[in-house]
Amino acid sequence: MPRNQTWARWLLLVNVVWSAPLTVNFLQSMEFPAWTRPLVYFFMAPGVFFLIFFRVNQYMGARMIGWLMILMAKPILYACLVRDERSKFVLVILAYYWIICGMWIIAAPHFFRDLIGLYLDRPNLLRQSLRFKGAFGIALIALALFVY
Repeated sequence: MPRNQTWARWLLLVNVVWSAPLTVNFLQSMEFPAWTRPLVYFFMAPGVFFLIFFRVNQYMGARMIGWLMILMAKPILYACLVRDERSKFVLVILAYYWIICGMWIIAAPHFFRDLIGLYLDRPNLLRQSLRFKGAFGIALIALALFVY
């Protein structure tokens, strides 16, 4: 996956389409003029897409996964903002974990490749990791059903 250009380009499209409205909302909250919104949609988002598409070839898939992880954390953090329970901090910690991992993957994608190689070379480590992640997923589902 880190070197698959086809998946990387599709993830790039998803990331740019998801990031453009977020950028427009940010500009609107910072009281930028109204003419900047179409500028983002029709000039900057396609420009970013084509610049990354043609210029970023090394580990593009890994970098797009990192960008997607950062984008996925935003709705979780928004949902937790309006909640008053203490249990919301489990999701906040998970979202910040995604953000830190996403930044790490974007900054050092070769380490992400090496980490994938480590798990694939050691089946026991992969099984243990999958058990832990499965238990964490079941715990999140239980929290969703019984707490939230």
